[in-house]
Amino acid sequence: MTNSAQNTFALRVGKAARMLIEGDMADASAGRFSRTLFAANRTNDETVERIMFGAALDNGHGAVSLRFGAGAGATPRRANVAMVDAGERIVVRDCALWSEEDGPVLLVPFAARHDFHFAVGPAGLERRPGRPATMLGSGMSRAKTRFERLVRSLRPQDLGQHLTILTDAAAT
Repeated sequence: MTNSAQNTFALRVGKAARMLIEGDMADASAGRFSRTLFAANRTNDETVERIMFGAALDNGHGAVSLRFGAGAGATPRRANVAMVDAGERIVVRDCALWSEEDGPVLLVPFAARHDFHFAVGPAGLERRPGRPATMLGSGMSRAKTRFERLVRSLRPQDLGQHLTILTDAAAT
């Protein structure tokens, strides 16, 4: 895959994540603006993620760094999450993308000791009590299917404003 194709794919992934995770919570025409940053971090660059999380947290926003599966056309299967909750800075790594047949995709920590999940509400990214299911497999498969379908359906004109960060000087 060329750099241009990789960048376009990453833009589609970011847009799909925003649509599936954030849903209609952000709607500029209704005066509801997003308070969550989404990044398609294909290289899993920890420096980019650390800077993005720091900027989001310093400004009271949430951030979702999507982690890709193996292969050139793989969509994200997991995410790392950062948010501020009641003044506490929270960073949780290794969350599954989980969903019902419809409705928003939730971010569920893999570690069973965490009895909460993340979702986007009217004020942005929220930590909510409980896990949506004891076993995550079926919900992860549904999220994967929905994500892949939406990524394939997005056209360049659907992508809107975006920012691309090249982390490899050879890529420029």
